[in-house]
Amino acid sequence: AGEVGGFLAESELQRLESCLTRHPGVPTVVALHHPPVSLGSRWLDAIGLAEPERLFAITDRFAQVQAILFGHAHQAYARRRRGVLLVCAPATSAQFLPGSDDFAMDDRPPGWHVLTLAADGDVQSTFRWLDPA
Repeated sequence: AGEVGGFLAESELQRLESCLTRHPGVPTVVALHHPPVSLGSRWLDAIGLAEPERLFAITDRFAQVQAILFGHAHQAYARRRRGVLLVCAPATSAQFLPGSDDFAMDDRPPGWHVLTLAADGDVQSTFRWLDPA
């Protein structure tokens, strides 16, 4: 109560590890709400996932993890970490200004993320923006 940052309970981490252990050959996408990495915005990074190393301690051990998806940040973000695609979808409403130290709005229109999953486990990420016309 009263917290806006994210936290994964030990039971959730155990459930993830159990699923990954049971399905080693299945390409996997992990999804959560709060960013598990720094986005370079001081105010947003302060309300990201607490103790993200607990999540990565699991996902780093399983080669079938192809991507980790997250939101909460109202901005587009795509980077690779140890070969795993990390993606934050833009908001379907207002966007937050990337790289800002304090809360600020971006003038980008609403957007969305298209994730293409291939049968061989390849993952492609594309961002789309609403045409303001």
